[in-house]
Amino acid sequence: MQFTETDKRAKTENKLNPLFENRWSPRSFSGEKVDKKIIKKFLEAASWSASSFNEQPWRFIVGIKGEGMTWDHIFDSVNEWNQQWVKNAPILILACAKKHFSRNQKENRHHFYDTGQAVNAMILQALEDEVYAHQMAGFDPAVCIDKFEIPSEFVPVVVVAMGYKGEPQELKEEYQKAELAERSRKALGEIAFTEVWEKAF
Repeated sequence: MQFTETDKRAKTENKLNPLFENRWSPRSFSGEKVDKKIIKKFLEAASWSASSFNEQPWRFIVGIKGEGMTWDHIFDSVNEWNQQWVKNAPILILACAKKHFSRNQKENRHHFYDTGQAVNAMILQALEDEVYAHQMAGFDPAVCIDKFEIPSEFVPVVVVAMGYKGEPQELKEEYQKAELAERSRKALGEIAFTEVWEKAF
């Protein structure tokens, strides 16, 4: 996979897989349609993610802009601030998580965690085909539950906008600053400890 110099490659201490170095969350999408073969490929990558007792608690509702009402229903759940840029994304995906194990009906404390892992697998696989993703907590789960008649056993977790990158200049000015800013992360010593809390690894 080749990335151009205009991409926001992470400045890392160690050499990482390019998928990790180049994963970021744009708000500018070109609107170009993504082939369904590519969509099915990154959904299958999600299906192979790890999960507690192989429960695979994740479920995905996939909306393609201009095809049926799924995209529109997911869009309606997104808050107004996000809708300003989400409107250009050709794909909107709602990820949901199953709250109990199917094998014994006991609470699955890791349903959110496992669904998050699956979403991450999906996003990294999509990036191999230069399809980018922006995950959003800014949506109304109640709207999704109503529109899609989601059973009470499942909880909406996140909405993911996906598509090919567009031009930052096409965004409103208030979004451009974040789009063009250099990426940063906490130092490893702030997140990885050994022996006692906050002693850097």
